[in-house]
Amino acid sequence: MPCLKLMKVDNLNREAREHRQQEKEIDDLEVIERILGGEVNDFAILVRKYQKGIYNYALRMVGHEEEARDLAQDIFVAAYKGLKGFRGESKFSTWLFRIAINQTKNRLKYLRRRHFFDDEQHTSESREARDAFATLSDPKDNPEEAFLKKDFNSLIMKGLMELPPEARQIIILRDIEDLSYEELSQIMELNLGTVKSRLHRARHALRKVVETKMAQGKK
Repeated sequence: MPCLKLMKVDNLNREAREHRQQEKEIDDLEVIERILGGEVNDFAILVRKYQKGIYNYALRMVGHEEEARDLAQDIFVAAYKGLKGFRGESKFSTWLFRIAINQTKNRLKYLRRRHFFDDEQHTSESREARDAFATLSDPKDNPEEAFLKKDFNSLIMKGLMELPPEARQIIILRDIEDLSYEELSQIMELNLGTVKSRLHRARHALRKVVETKMAQGKK
């Protein structure tokens, strides 16, 4: 059985690292200074730089493509409107993900009030979105390995959606988006010890969900 620390999925981490390396080539502070100086169209530079990470986070949190697109847009709109409040005391990405967390919390509350997750059609679409994210096989995998990896990663993604939002959030940010403990501490406004203990509990909860699903699949 694959180790559940596959949370550190090689493909996801490699993709995240490559994306973050490309991000480093753009100086956020310079772009922000230009935007605040009147070159408002330069905000598109920040959108292009972070849209993939923000959309992926949104999709894994809400499990529905259309809702994730709307949520990602709301996150960037909120960031643009609040840009004057960015003081540069942390990285822009840290500040942006803090906005993403707050916007996502509000969106989940709104969707629950509408009984969105009780709708059979939306549930089906959410499953399709999770299955799409489960396609994480490496091109070097043989067909059997690719199938097994996709099947197991599908369990991981389905398991994530069954966790409370706070647990899902910290696993996505640490184990999929590959953010450091220090970044998580700043984003979540928690000390490092609390971040690590919450992550440990979230991983344990996910492990139990996935093991249960695997056991059910063998019956």
